[in-house]
Amino acid sequence: MSGLDGEERRAQWERWRVAAERVQAAITEHAASAGLSRFEVERAVKKAVRHPEDSSAT
Repeated sequence: MSGLDGEERRAQWERWRVAAERVQAAITEHAASAGLSRFEVERAVKKAVRHPEDSSAT
Protein backbone atom coordinates (compact mmCIF):
# COMPACT_ATOMS: atom_id res chain seq x y z
CA MET A 1 0.00 0.00 0.00
CA SER A 2 2.67 2.36 -1.08
CA GLY A 3 1.81 6.04 -0.95
CA LEU A 4 -1.00 5.69 1.57
CA ASP A 5 -0.79 6.82 5.14
CA GLY A 6 -2.98 7.43 8.12
CA GLU A 7 -6.69 6.92 7.58
CA GLU A 8 -6.28 6.07 3.87
CA ARG A 9 -3.91 3.24 4.70
CA ARG A 10 -6.15 1.93 7.46
CA ALA A 11 -9.20 2.01 5.18
CA GLN A 12 -7.37 0.20 2.37
CA TRP A 13 -6.08 -2.41 4.79
CA GLU A 14 -9.61 -2.98 6.12
CA ARG A 15 -10.99 -3.44 2.59
CA TRP A 16 -8.25 -5.97 1.86
CA ARG A 17 -8.92 -7.85 5.12
CA VAL A 18 -12.66 -8.08 4.44
CA ALA A 19 -12.05 -9.28 0.88
CA ALA A 20 -9.55 -11.90 2.09
CA GLU A 21 -12.06 -13.19 4.67
CA ARG A 22 -14.73 -13.51 1.97
CA VAL A 23 -12.40 -15.41 -0.33
CA GLN A 24 -11.42 -17.81 2.44
CA ALA A 25 -15.06 -18.38 3.37
CA ALA A 26 -16.01 -19.03 -0.26
CA ILE A 27 -13.15 -21.49 -0.71
CA THR A 28 -14.11 -23.32 2.48
CA GLU A 29 -17.79 -23.46 1.50
CA HIS A 30 -17.07 -24.67 -2.03
CA ALA A 31 -14.64 -27.34 -0.86
CA ALA A 32 -17.08 -28.63 1.75
CA SER A 33 -20.08 -28.71 -0.59
CA ALA A 34 -18.11 -30.39 -3.39
CA GLY A 35 -16.35 -32.88 -1.11
CA LEU A 36 -12.95 -31.48 -2.05
CA SER A 37 -9.82 -30.72 -0.08
CA ARG A 38 -9.89 -27.09 1.04
CA PHE A 39 -6.14 -26.96 0.56
CA GLU A 40 -6.40 -28.20 -3.02
CA VAL A 41 -9.18 -25.74 -3.87
CA GLU A 42 -7.17 -22.85 -2.46
CA ARG A 43 -4.09 -24.01 -4.36
CA ALA A 44 -6.07 -24.16 -7.62
CA VAL A 45 -7.48 -20.66 -7.04
CA LYS A 46 -4.02 -19.24 -6.37
CA LYS A 47 -2.63 -20.92 -9.48
CA ALA A 48 -5.48 -19.56 -11.63
CA VAL A 49 -4.92 -16.04 -10.31
CA ARG A 50 -1.15 -16.13 -10.65
CA HIS A 51 -1.09 -17.89 -14.03
CA PRO A 52 -4.38 -17.20 -15.82
CA GLU A 53 -2.98 -18.43 -19.14
CA ASP A 54 -2.60 -21.94 -17.61
CA SER A 55 -6.17 -22.05 -16.28
CA SER A 56 -7.96 -21.45 -19.60
CA ALA A 57 -7.75 -25.14 -20.44
CA THR A 58 -9.46 -26.31 -17.22
